[in-house]
Amino acid sequence: MKRTIIFTVLLALVASLPLAAQSTLSRIYDELEIDLWTDQDDGANYTEGDEITIYFSASRDCYVTIFDLDTRGNINLIFPDSPDGNHFIKGGELYELPSPDEDYVFTVSGPPGDEYLQMIASTKPYDVPDWRAPISVHDDYWPFDYDDDADEFIFNIASHYFPVQDIAYDQVSFYVAPKYYYKRTYSDCTGDCGTVYIDYPQGCEVYVDGIYWGAAPLWIPSIYLGRHRVSVYWGTAIVYHDWIYIDYFDPYFVRPYPRYIYDYTYRHWYPYRYYDYFYGPSKYKYKKRSYYAFGRPDARPGYDVVVNKHGHYKKSHSYSAEKSKRLGKYKAKHGYDKSTKTYTSVTKRKTTTTTRKGSTRTVDDIKGTSGRKG
Repeated sequence: MKRTIIFTVLLALVASLPLAAQSTLSRIYDELEIDLWTDQDDGANYTEGDEITIYFSASRDCYVTIFDLDTRGNINLIFPDSPDGNHFIKGGELYELPSPDEDYVFTVSGPPGDEYLQMIASTKPYDVPDWRAPISVHDDYWPFDYDDDADEFIFNIASHYFPVQDIAYDQVSFYVAPKYYYKRTYSDCTGDCGTVYIDYPQGCEVYVDGIYWGAAPLWIPSIYLGRHRVSVYWGTAIVYHDWIYIDYFDPYFVRPYPRYIYDYTYRHWYPYRYYDYFYGPSKYKYKKRSYYAFGRPDARPGYDVVVNKHGHYKKSHSYSAEKSKRLGKYKAKHGYDKSTKTYTSVTKRKTTTTTRKGSTRTVDDIKGTSGRKG
């Protein structure tokens, strides 16, 4: 029996830092070379509810911290599991999260969007920040502002909280896709038609060319080719409004803007108000319901609820051939099994903190709730 640790969007497109950040932070520092990746290292996306495994390695003995910027706009400490936990690793070894001897699993929960995992490593000991409870990018805790650029925000975190002059840095990001779609059952499109997926979370309303088409996440399997204007609303707040271009050969994906996701989840800091996309907090847009769940949505007349099986998200251009080559060496060295996507030789870590037992640890709620996964 393994406990479930839920990533809030947490994963798998790989992103890079902006050029300015890359000049300061590097994957290699003073012969310390590090790598961070997941079990979907080929760049495939995850869907809500998928289990995820994280792998990391370093060329030298060093001290490591891994934190996460999830799709809800929260920073979470992933490794070590507490600020006073053992974060020393040996060079040349392969490490896995969760470790094979630990009784929990990581699960991607959503809502849809991009998620980022960051690895910081140094040969010198340093203090680990206490980010066990999720901290929103909008929270006053941070001495800098979030300006809709996740990479820049992560760079500011690394620069402010870690000995930036002595660290090696690696990042892996991934896209979390909806688990279910509403599929429109009726279409008046005849002849050559295209397909569009609208990945905004449950509760959003979708309009195409000013006409209501359904609730998100929405799969429109048949729509006329050419240009369409898509608008997505949460209550009376416009969270997406842009042109899309439909062709015959490839589906079109309307993916959530980071600002929308982060503002949408910021209700945790505005308990009686909803944060409007354009105008800030508004007491008129708060809806009394649980924040988000990736369970099967309720049925709606004229729509089928279908499981997401398309898997056609474009692999990130930044998931370079160089990194694929490096990961190939890890697979050869540590006995990678393609059928199970696991490694046969993984180093078991020695911890200095009490083992977590009897609860479900979530990245967005570190206290968790009781429950187990069989």
